[in-house]
Amino acid sequence: MRGQEAFQRAKEYARVLEVFHAKRAFEESLEWDSENLLYREDLAWHLHIFGFIEEALAQFYQVLPREEDKTPYYEVLGWDNRRIGRFNESISIFSHLY
Repeated sequence: MRGQEAFQRAKEYARVLEVFHAKRAFEESLEWDSENLLYREDLAWHLHIFGFIEEALAQFYQVLPREEDKTPYYEVLGWDNRRIGRFNESISIFSHLY
């Protein structure tokens, strides 16, 4: 239940753009339930949206094997790797799509 409570706090903080509080609450929710795909996925998107690219990538790489539709994840991984100058990794990832 505590993971769920932290996750709900994270969503509320994110809704009002309390970016750092939301980030911490998302992380706290994963501390309580590290296998919860929803918690990890929401943390990944939050990090991505607010420019914590390397942290977002680490989360997306953990989400990717557990998702059925990998296309949006390959896209974000490709673009985010390009964004931080990892061009070879970006090209490799995009090769899964095109």
